[in-house]
Amino acid sequence: MERKETGRREMESDRWSLHGTDRRNHPEKKVLIIGAGLSGLVAAKILANTGFGVTVLEARERIGGRIWTDHSLGAPVDLGASWIHDASANPVRLWAHCEGAPLAELPRSHFWLYRRGKATPLALLGARNAARLLRLGVPFLAAWLLTKLRYAISPQYDRSFGSVLQHLFPKGQERTEFGRLVHWLVGMNEAVEGTSVDVLSLAAWNPLEYFSRNIVPLPSFEPLLKRLAQGLDIRLNMPVCSVRFRGDKVEVIAGNTVHFADAVLVTVPLGILKEKKIRFEPELPANKRAAIERIGYNERGVLNKIALRFTKRFWDPRKDRFGCLPESPQERGKFTYWVSVEEPSGAPILIGFSSGAVAAQMDTQYSDEEILQAALHSLRRMFGKIGAQLVGYRVTRWLSDPYSRGSYSYAAVGNSCADRKILAQPVAGRIFFAGEATQPHQFATVQAALLSGEREACRIHKELCCHRKIAGNLPWHRFCR
Repeated sequence: MERKETGRREMESDRWSLHGTDRRNHPEKKVLIIGAGLSGLVAAKILANTGFGVTVLEARERIGGRIWTDHSLGAPVDLGASWIHDASANPVRLWAHCEGAPLAELPRSHFWLYRRGKATPLALLGARNAARLLRLGVPFLAAWLLTKLRYAISPQYDRSFGSVLQHLFPKGQERTEFGRLVHWLVGMNEAVEGTSVDVLSLAAWNPLEYFSRNIVPLPSFEPLLKRLAQGLDIRLNMPVCSVRFRGDKVEVIAGNTVHFADAVLVTVPLGILKEKKIRFEPELPANKRAAIERIGYNERGVLNKIALRFTKRFWDPRKDRFGCLPESPQERGKFTYWVSVEEPSGAPILIGFSSGAVAAQMDTQYSDEEILQAALHSLRRMFGKIGAQLVGYRVTRWLSDPYSRGSYSYAAVGNSCADRKILAQPVAGRIFFAGEATQPHQFATVQAALLSGEREACRIHKELCCHRKIAGNLPWHRFCR
């Protein structure tokens, strides 16, 4: 029995090792990883199973970073990253499949917009306003294409999504059905991008991403993260304040403790780097500091959630995503989009989303009770009387969170993929960087975090060990074979 268990552990180790089944060439090097989010855990798993001595320092009292599964409502609910986007080609889906994690498409239904208990399909509302939507949409798309062409010459020709929309939007239409529908669509865009359209790059905007198929792990991301963290040396409640590098060693100060390593991988959210919560000695190169400033993160907007658990489901089980038109442009993104998570959580729970500038205002200025009342007001506008008692609720405040300072990165005006590549470049062959913001494409996603962790694990392995690697053993590669 012991022999079988040893064999199982060796197979698990081989699966994450860049040396595969060859255990002769193990590097005697120590690596510190700052942050136990997905990118940090992926890199730690690969490096540890390849033979490096790996320690993960995490500021929070939990692993996961911006993947956060909460149990305070008596059921698992993902209050950070929730979805596996573009599921057909997503490495996170392949990894989950390898781990035997069940997956489900969510949401499944068409989108419904409610008013006083009456549901209208979004498609019907669009058809009803088709002529005016075309009069706005055609010149907007033309401006988008022209901006993309000019941006290819130089990022200085970029414009914000919001400035173009404001210029083209017909005056006096804000409170009509057409105007409220446009503002609802803009609020959805701000939810996807995690910021206000006033600072969002028009050139980088990709409308096709809204049509991708999305799935969720059941019951949440938590089992996948726990499996990933098994066997790793993870130190919780260890916020790092300083990274010093001289010669071939790196010194990291976390609280009252000092750690030494041959290399350090920094995986903290971009907001932490923007606010200089970690002091680097010597200072990071000027081009990296400039890239950190140019990449969009937390300026004037955020994406937050509220989870509401009721005594029973009072919404139509055939409709798992719905919302309502904003009462005014200032109310856009204020819980006008809801998703039922009854299937993954196994409980009558709704998730409401706040996005853009109004979400940033609520994050920093509202109490939890005020946020709850705003969410309930939205549901009453939609359904009239709420046909169930509220059992409990949980709000997120990613902008105020001292260890995230925002939800995720976005393409700011004038920002380019080159900035993210600069952010990802190592410093002095000893300081490495990972996280969703370091990926030039598909940033702001779970897959970006995963792939950046793999990328830097391979880079550290090449720098400190050897050029030989067998990346095909990794679960998201192995499944493809």
